[in-house]
Amino acid sequence: MLASSWIRYLLGMTLFLGREMVWIMGLNRMVAGLVLLSVGWGCQTTPPLLSLRPQPDIEREDYPRMLNRWTRKDEVFDGIYSIMYVRSTFHAPEFRRAFIERFPDAYGRGSEEARRITLANPEAENHWEFFLTASTPNQRLNDLADADSVWRVTLRADDGPWVLAKVRLIKSTDNLKVFYPYLSPFASAYRLEFPLTSLEGKPIINGQTRHLRLRISSALGVAELEWQFVPEGRISLPSS
Repeated sequence: MLASSWIRYLLGMTLFLGREMVWIMGLNRMVAGLVLLSVGWGCQTTPPLLSLRPQPDIEREDYPRMLNRWTRKDEVFDGIYSIMYVRSTFHAPEFRRAFIERFPDAYGRGSEEARRITLANPEAENHWEFFLTASTPNQRLNDLADADSVWRVTLRADDGPWVLAKVRLIKSTDNLKVFYPYLSPFASAYRLEFPLTSLEGKPIINGQTRHLRLRISSALGVAELEWQFVPEGRISLPSS
């Protein structure tokens, strides 16, 4: 009789402690979720509104700040799995000025390596240019410059047409990493070129542009990077 009473007592305590542990574990998960959510809220930042009119007093020391201002990132997912991680810097007039100010530090004036990037080349005025890095777990998918690539790279300003990019693979060098520190050993580097005008002859980007979206898309997923601008009215931009 005594033994059976002890057994019932132990079973009861086990069930009670089990319910308490389940409740405590659930509470811990809820608290952890709230902490992560609050941290996420606290870390959210709104990208700055940009200007297509360069600041008049840009110096070489401003380059890191300009790089951060004009760089965006995004990721392509298949369910919970990452397929591609991309970063891109828009070579807007302001960024080009900062680049040219710091340009001699890594390349030396007139070097062959410098001309490959075209940022310091007058030909850079003949198109809109972006620098892009892409990392993929499956290296076969990192083929943005291939003629038969599964990826389509396009650009759109406001509600205008999507314009197809001319994509070129760039050799990663130590000098290149000086200007784009986010270029990792596992990423491929690309130069994206877009015409100044659409097929209809209209400027792709002008002084009234508010949003610029760069899209890397395929049947596997889509990455979209966005730059927002303060409308400037009539300003001097590259023209065809």
